[in-house]
Amino acid sequence: MSELERLREAHARAQDEAKRAYDVQRELDEIELLKLKIELGDDNIASVDLPYSPGLPTLVAAKAPQGALLKRYRARIKMKDGAIDPMSIAAAAEELAASCRVYPARDEGGDALYRAIGEARPGVYAQLGQAALKLGAGKEADEGKD
Repeated sequence: MSELERLREAHARAQDEAKRAYDVQRELDEIELLKLKIELGDDNIASVDLPYSPGLPTLVAAKAPQGALLKRYRARIKMKDGAIDPMSIAAAAEELAASCRVYPARDEGGDALYRAIGEARPGVYAQLGQAALKLGAGKEADEGKD
């Protein structure tokens, strides 16, 4: 057996093992997400899927922001050189995500997981904040719908 074949087999075994671990974690995460949807309503929860990282959830979730949180989000958006500063949008979204996060839970263990997720996937905070922001608005109606 060549080195390439051995490496391919080792890679396939590692992928199978990671898939099994992901499936176990994903089931736990989906149970928690469904509990939140039952409690708060489907239209009041947004989630962002995450690639598998050992020991971390496969998703994060946020609830719809209340008026004061939306007002604070808007106040954090700044102008720079006559245009909206994209970095202020990202920072405001990250702050909104921290305020609206419901999964991982808002407790000591959940807070530690949330920090670890941010270390593994730094862009997820802004992504979750944007998802929460969309919950604070209505949905556009489809035009031309029969």
